[in-house]
Amino acid sequence: MIINWLRQYEKDGINSLQPKKGKYRFLKPKKQTDPEQAKTDKNKTQDELLEEIAYLRAGVAVLKKRRSLRLESEANAQKHSLKSSQN
Repeated sequence: MIINWLRQYEKDGINSLQPKKGKYRFLKPKKQTDPEQAKTDKNKTQDELLEEIAYLRAGVAVLKKRRSLRLESEANAQKHSLKSSQN
């Protein structure tokens, strides 16, 4: 992210770093854990808990894959920009 800011600054100056209208999403407020929900977790069977763990692990795996793809894409873009600047 900082590299992108630096590139924008070098290309268009300080005004390029000003936030654009409508570009950023508003953050949703964090949900607080419901005490009743915590109580029902205690009443879940082992199979239900294992199923929930599998679901959460799958969600984490998806997020990790998205992150790795984004980092790979940024690295490729950076390599491409270095090659084009050398020519």
